[in-house]
Amino acid sequence: MEPSQAWEQYGRTDPYYAVLTDERFREPSAEQRAEFFKSGETHISTIFELVREMSPTFKPERAFDFGCGVGRLLLPLARRVPAVTGLDVSESMLAEAKRNITAAKLDNVALLQTGDDIGYFDFLHSFIVFQHIPKKIGLVEFGRLLARLDDGGHGAVQFGYATRRRLWNHFNYWMRQKIPGANALAHLRKGQPIQPFMEMNPYPLAQIFRMLYDSGCHRVRVRFTEHSGFLGALLLFQKTPLQPL
Repeated sequence: MEPSQAWEQYGRTDPYYAVLTDERFREPSAEQRAEFFKSGETHISTIFELVREMSPTFKPERAFDFGCGVGRLLLPLARRVPAVTGLDVSESMLAEAKRNITAAKLDNVALLQTGDDIGYFDFLHSFIVFQHIPKKIGLVEFGRLLARLDDGGHGAVQFGYATRRRLWNHFNYWMRQKIPGANALAHLRKGQPIQPFMEMNPYPLAQIFRMLYDSGCHRVRVRFTEHSGFLGALLLFQKTPLQPL
């Protein structure tokens, strides 16, 4: 199944769990949904603090959230930035995001399903998204996004790069991805609904840094992340001229 088809199925059947793979968010109650969105508010608050450590005057006008899902991070962005755009490959995810935007009474958010006409922006954000996209596709998309970042603009983008999981976990991952029926059996053994295989793809950080450099993003800071044994790097960067040492 193509990644876009898999995420559309997740969007139709289990959108909140697909965004944050925690059993609390399968068919979440009103209280659990509130917890879900509170986690997004906390995340964006932290991101803004980290960016302001680099640039104290950081005050974006146009933000772009790549892989916005149901709007967990899109909504808090829209409360801080005058104009926000979210992109997701799943039509069903976007439909749920639109409902959440309406419920939050926000009127400064645009939603896109493709990156054909994303415009320009001064803040680029993406978190726990690229790891679910095959590396070859994800690198192309990242390059397109960097080309749309304004001079002086900032980014906060996370990539997975390695795993500390044991050999059996690697073998299990390979079976679920490659052997027909193995993924469904794994879900059934855990008593879970059968869902598409969720890819976890490492990215080459050396190539990512080269892309940042070539696009003019010469101020970069790194914060490490870890989710269920998958190691990642949150890259905080600004498109600005290279300063001599």
